[in-house]
Amino acid sequence: MRKRSIFIVIFVVIVSLALMGLDVYENKKREATLKAEAEKIYTVSDIMKDADFNADKMKLGIGIIDGNIEDYETIFIEEEEQRKKIVHNFQNLQLQISNNIYMLSDADYWFKIKSNKDYYIYIFKDKKEICFSSDTRYFKILNSDEFFNTLEQAIQ
Repeated sequence: MRKRSIFIVIFVVIVSLALMGLDVYENKKREATLKAEAEKIYTVSDIMKDADFNADKMKLGIGIIDGNIEDYETIFIEEEEQRKKIVHNFQNLQLQISNNIYMLSDADYWFKIKSNKDYYIYIFKDKKEICFSSDTRYFKILNSDEFFNTLEQAIQ
């Protein structure tokens, strides 16, 4: 009877240690996945998967928000070469998920891209972040200089 009790105790200890080890392993695996997701670099095409940026009749409107999202000036980029340059630089943005959350009225620009669908994008120039209406996350813009230079030239 005593041997049986010792065996049961040893068995329970071994099973408990195995389960704790498995739990530690799963937690480390989950942490690594979350870290990799946070460090992953996205492109605009990754986020706007079904957008057709090559549409011939694509329209691009840029809203200049000045503290009030309801009252903004919209500039439509009619010149095809300029529109293509802005969209090209926009497509080539490298993005990383941000933990920040902003009021949309704090955005500097509002994009409306009309191609196969209507897409709305909010851009925070000073913070170098972007928010897509189709996605609840905010993204840090890693390579923003050329994009913002082209954008500034277009709205002047």
